[in-house]
Amino acid sequence: MKVLVVCGSFPPIKCGVGDYANVLYNKMADKIDVTVLTSKNADVPTDSKVKIINSIEKWKGYSLYKAILKEIKRGKYDLVHFQFPTSEYVNSSIMLFIVLPIILKLRGIKVVYTIHEYSNNRWISKVLRKPAIYCSNRIIVVEDAFKSDILKRNKLINKNKINIIHIGANVPKSTKTKDEILCLRNKILTDRRVGIEKIVGYFGFINVSKRLDIILQAFAELKNENKLKSLLLIIGEFNSEKCPQELFDELQNIIKNNELEDYIYITGYVEDLEVGDYLKASDATVFLFKNGVSVRNGSMLAAQQEGRTIITTRPTNNLEYFDNGQFRLVENDVETVKAEILRAQDNPTENFIQNDNDPWDAIVHKHIEIYEELVKK
Repeated sequence: MKVLVVCGSFPPIKCGVGDYANVLYNKMADKIDVTVLTSKNADVPTDSKVKIINSIEKWKGYSLYKAILKEIKRGKYDLVHFQFPTSEYVNSSIMLFIVLPIILKLRGIKVVYTIHEYSNNRWISKVLRKPAIYCSNRIIVVEDAFKSDILKRNKLINKNKINIIHIGANVPKSTKTKDEILCLRNKILTDRRVGIEKIVGYFGFINVSKRLDIILQAFAELKNENKLKSLLLIIGEFNSEKCPQELFDELQNIIKNNELEDYIYITGYVEDLEVGDYLKASDATVFLFKNGVSVRNGSMLAAQQEGRTIITTRPTNNLEYFDNGQFRLVENDVETVKAEILRAQDNPTENFIQNDNDPWDAIVHKHIEIYEELVKK
């Protein structure tokens, strides 16, 4: 079976969908022939199991249609799988997902369309998705709520056409031993202010939807109340190049005005293989989301597989998924976050045992089932 994946972003381009697609198709490549058509800024690593064609300069205009249709004809693929949205589609022509799906349907090309964002999108975005939704042979959504929302807004769609496949963590699970993790903890806590006993980890892109400002304010108030015994571990880069300047200035002001420097440890850039180690070295993790946590949040999934307590924003759906002791659900306000930080630092560190089965095995299997069903038709 030959599958062409159209995905605007692929590593090292910063994009959660691109990271997800990279893991998915490298794991799938042992079973089927996968080619990814992506942006020029993407790498073509020598050890990749997937064939990567990084030839798209702009995701708009006639040249884009020509490039996609030319590759479909050249490769003689059994089907085409679109991943949407990605960071590289920003400012792209809306015609990409209006005209192209119609053209592919008229040409009899089988199409799978994965939707990573939907319910929280503006109404105009939902309207512009209709051609892709109606013309695709199969739709994959990564949240349960997306399916019901799509069916509500597209009355003529057969509900069996839509499949729910939750994503897996984009970073690998830590393989470090208990002693190795202890050494890492000691390295993090060395030369820190006396009295710091616990580590609260944070990982993920820093933007206005992640509410790091509330997390920092909670740490600041606990410090000023002489109750702070925890270090905030920021895994990754923290600078104005990685988040909007206005937000970066706001976060820096909270840190400086409250003299939080000794209570924050920033790792700087780390390889994916190291992210799990830092999460595992934490006593708890904290992730706040403007629109609530969801089953597609990669940062949350990475922390979940390490078995650490997760302090996070109450979800708007899929509540049953988060209804277990590992998740401490809060509102996006300083007081509830403070209470959970106090709880984490004043109680023994909890370790939640995870299932040894790799969730990606099931994700890959579900995709291949869909592909095989379409190809047989």
